[in-house]
Amino acid sequence: MALDYSVIGQRLRKLRIDQNLTQEELAERLEVSIAFLSRIERGTSQINLRRLVQLCEILGVSEGFILNGSSDTSTNYLNDEFSTLLSSTTPENQKLIYKIAKVISTDEEEEEIVKPEKESKKEKKKRRSRKKKGENESDLDETEEASSKNENELLNLENDTELEADSADIAEDTLKKTVVEEEVIEDDQE
Repeated sequence: MALDYSVIGQRLRKLRIDQNLTQEELAERLEVSIAFLSRIERGTSQINLRRLVQLCEILGVSEGFILNGSSDTSTNYLNDEFSTLLSSTTPENQKLIYKIAKVISTDEEEEEIVKPEKESKKEKKKRRSRKKKGENESDLDETEEASSKNENELLNLENDTELEADSADIAEDTLKKTVVEEEVIEDDQE
């Protein structure tokens, strides 16, 4: 995973400002130059692990927050990132992102374990959809059964065709051997 040092720097700068620290004050506590801290915040200098741990201790955040932009233990996990992302996209893309998130959220709800005696949400949706279309469940079962039979017949036909092709290959090989054997016999007789 490649690190985006400019994003890390932006997070550090935001935390520094939120805590009312100047670059000079933070640089002094880190025992680095103001110029170096400035380069870290702009993402033009890479930060080593030791320095990252120091910064996190001073700013009161986890290394994970600085590197990933979120702490998975917080209640507002990735809220700021999503808010920033959405505000920087077009309204059309915002709608698209919303629709995708809604689909994912719905899929997660449907994946929840349902008691066996209860009908799952997915099954209810299918049944409602069938009713709206005026389809009878028994008609659908018959259609599915017919489709299954057709698939089986197609597989059988493919298997028969393969067997016929194999038989034809064997017959052709046998014929070639017979012709070669006859030629050998004729050559021996001469």
